[in-house]
Amino acid sequence: MMYRLEGAVDGQHLVFPLHDGANTIGRSTQRAEIVLQFPGVSRVHAEIVVSGEEAEIHDLGARNGIAVNGNRVTNKRLRSGDQIALGEVALHFLSGNCSPAPPAGDDGLGSSQSYPLATGREPRLLDQLIHFGDFLVADDDPEEAGPLCLERVARLFSFRKACLFLLNDVGELELRCCTSRRAGSAEPPVSRSVIESVLRQRQPLLVTDVDGGEAMLHSARSKGIRSLVAVPLLHGTDILGVLYMDEDDPVRRFWPRHLQRLQLLASLVAAKLAKSKVSIELQTAADIARRFLSEPQSPEGFDVAVSLEPCAKVGGDLYETLLLPDGRYMCAVGDVAGKGVGAAFVMAETLATLRALAPAAATPRQLALRLHDLLVERLEAHVFITLFLAYLEPWTGRFDFVNAGHEPAVLIAPGLPPQTLASTGPPIGMDIPVPLGADSIVIPPGALFAAWSDGITEALRVGSRPAEMFTRERLVERLEALREASADEVARGVLESVDTFLGGVRPQDDRTLLVLRRHAG
Repeated sequence: MMYRLEGAVDGQHLVFPLHDGANTIGRSTQRAEIVLQFPGVSRVHAEIVVSGEEAEIHDLGARNGIAVNGNRVTNKRLRSGDQIALGEVALHFLSGNCSPAPPAGDDGLGSSQSYPLATGREPRLLDQLIHFGDFLVADDDPEEAGPLCLERVARLFSFRKACLFLLNDVGELELRCCTSRRAGSAEPPVSRSVIESVLRQRQPLLVTDVDGGEAMLHSARSKGIRSLVAVPLLHGTDILGVLYMDEDDPVRRFWPRHLQRLQLLASLVAAKLAKSKVSIELQTAADIARRFLSEPQSPEGFDVAVSLEPCAKVGGDLYETLLLPDGRYMCAVGDVAGKGVGAAFVMAETLATLRALAPAAATPRQLALRLHDLLVERLEAHVFITLFLAYLEPWTGRFDFVNAGHEPAVLIAPGLPPQTLASTGPPIGMDIPVPLGADSIVIPPGALFAAWSDGITEALRVGSRPAEMFTRERLVERLEALREASADEVARGVLESVDTFLGGVRPQDDRTLLVLRRHAG
C-alpha cells in the first residue's frame, strides 16, 4: 500500500511519500528523512513505521509531542485521512498516489495547523486582507463594527475563544463580543489581569504554553487554557481595547507568527473602530444640528425655499427664517469656518442665539453686533461665522441687510440686470477693528432673491485640467434662466445644475441655498 504525508504549512504545499519501514520525522537534516524545519518540531520528533497495509506513528521523545486528530498520543495506528500534528505543523496521513499541488498563490494560511474552517477551505491571507480593506471603508452600522471585525479576524485562526475588549466612554474595559469554535461558556475566558496587563503596557502578549507562564496566568490555567495571544488595539496614540484568542488543546498552540498576523489585523481593526467612533459622534452632532434647523417660514406675499446639504453627516452651514412679532420677517444664511462636530455645535449655538435676540433687535445690524459680542469671547481664535442677515417688510418689500463676510447675494428684478448684495463688513466672531455696516434695497413684485454658501459657487469638478469651479457667474446665469419659476423650482434647478457640473462626484463642502420670491400681483 502506498502512503504519504501531505498538507499546507507556512504557505508551502508539502508532500512526503512514505516507504516500508521506519520514516523518521524531525528538524535535523542529518537524522530525519522527512525534514520539517518549522517552530515546535524537535530535531528528531517522530517516526511512522509502514508495514504492508498497516502504519503506526511513534513519539520519539519530542518536546511538544504528537497528536492524531487532536488527541495527544505516544503510539497510534494510523488510518488514511488522519491528521497528525507535530509542534506547529499539521499534515494528513493519506493513501494512494500523491495529489497535485494547489494552484499558485494558494498559501493555505487559514491557520498554521490546517484546522478546518466553516467553509472547509483555508482562505488565503492576502485575499482576506483585501476583503478587510473593503470592509474598512464600507459604511456599516457603527454599532456593529466590533462584532464584524472579530468575525473577519476569526476566519484566519484556529482557537477555542476569540474576544474583543473595548474601552467605553468612561475608560472602563468592557467585553464587546466573543466567539467560540467549540461548545463552552461564553464568559470571558481569562482573568482580567491578563487583558489589563496588555492594555496597561500597550504591548502584545504571547503565551505558547500557559503551564510555563507567569503567576498572572493562574486563572487561565484554572479554565483549562493551554495557549493564548492578546494584542492592544492602537490608533495613533490612542488605545481602544484588546483583541484576544486562546486555545485549550495541548497540541494546537499559538506561535510567534500567529502573533505577527494578529498584530497586523489589530491595526486594521483599530482603524475600523476609530472610523466607527467618529461616525457615531458625527451622527450625534447631526441629530443635534437637525433639531436646531427649523422648517422655513414664508411671509405674506412671498414664497420661500431653503435647501441645506452637508457634505458629510454634519456640517457648519446654517439658515434661519423667522416671522417677528412686529410683522417683519428675518432670514439668514451662514457658514461656520470648519466642518464636523465642532462646526455643528457652533452652528447650533449661533442659531439659538439668533432666535433669542431677533425679536428685540431693531435692525439686522444691531442683531449681528449683539451676536458678535456674545460669541467673540467664546469662540476659538480660528473660528468665525460668515453671515448674510436681513429684515424684510413684506407689505413694502423693504429689505434691510448686513453681509458679514459672506458670499454676495443677488436680487433679480423684472426688466433689470442682477443686483449684487455685497459684503458690508467682517465675519461674526472675527475680532478685528473693522466696523460692520448695513445696506437696504426694495424687492419689487415678481423679483427673485437668492443667498447661498460657498459650497455652491466653489463646487469643484475633479478631473478637469485645470480644476474648475461652478463659479458665481454660472449660478447667477442659472438663476436668471429660472427667474419665472417658483421658489422651490429655482432651488431644485440650481442644485441639479451643480450636480450635473460635478458629474456625480460627491461635493467637498456643505451647500446651502435660500430663495425668496415676491408674488407678481
